[in-house]
Amino acid sequence: MLKKSVAMGWLALVVASTTTFGHDYWLAPNATSTVIGGVIDVRLYRGEPLDVGDERPLEVDPTERFRLLARGLDLDLLKSAEEGRTPVARLTLTTPGGNLVVMERRPQPNRLAADKFTEYLKEEGLDAIIDQRKQLGESEADGRELYGRCLKALIQVGDRHDDAYGRVAGHVLEILPEVDPTLRRLGEPLPVRVLFEGRPLAKAQITSHVQDAGEVHNQTVTTDAEGRATFRIDRKGLWLIRMVHMRRAPKLDAADWESFWAAYTFGL
Repeated sequence: MLKKSVAMGWLALVVASTTTFGHDYWLAPNATSTVIGGVIDVRLYRGEPLDVGDERPLEVDPTERFRLLARGLDLDLLKSAEEGRTPVARLTLTTPGGNLVVMERRPQPNRLAADKFTEYLKEEGLDAIIDQRKQLGESEADGRELYGRCLKALIQVGDRHDDAYGRVAGHVLEILPEVDPTLRRLGEPLPVRVLFEGRPLAKAQITSHVQDAGEVHNQTVTTDAEGRATFRIDRKGLWLIRMVHMRRAPKLDAADWESFWAAYTFGL
């Protein structure tokens, strides 16, 4: 039997609000499973993960890639994109198995006062960047970054499961579940792997968020030398796994740092 929607419950809680530097983006389908031929709305949100956020319209220019991936399918959603549309996509899903919606947004500038930038780095586990700023004598300088988005949302179509959940989309920063997350049971592990520019990313902080009964519950883990980390399935609902990676910008005229934000949503 198909699972019922786990996304609708939290959508009503979303409000137009963001924190000083809480500017996550994530894709949210109105249902995470459907029958073959089902119609799914995919929305784009910005804010605190699964907690508070504002819905964003489709912005064609900063969207570098927007695709639907499934077995034997690679559909360019930008070809039929409408500037300013909400939801960002309405999809009729006819390919059984996992359907992966992927979006990559071009880097955008951001500037924070030194104390806010340091707070942001601490929150994201980017201690190496804090140390690097200290070595460069920049601890008291504003933080100038260019940040890009690498977003995925998994939708299960019909009863047949496949390996689409772990398909490499070619994003700069990718979160790849190593088992089908939609088949995990309570208490079971969910192993994931993180790739940066196609290579395993070690010592990276990665966090899961799950919306259950109006509350968001979090787990934070760190990748090993092979870019692997494991979460524990502790509740059902809409899951969001997200992370940030940062490095020194190659050209310092527009920004001092490049950050890459990845988010992966699925339902249980």
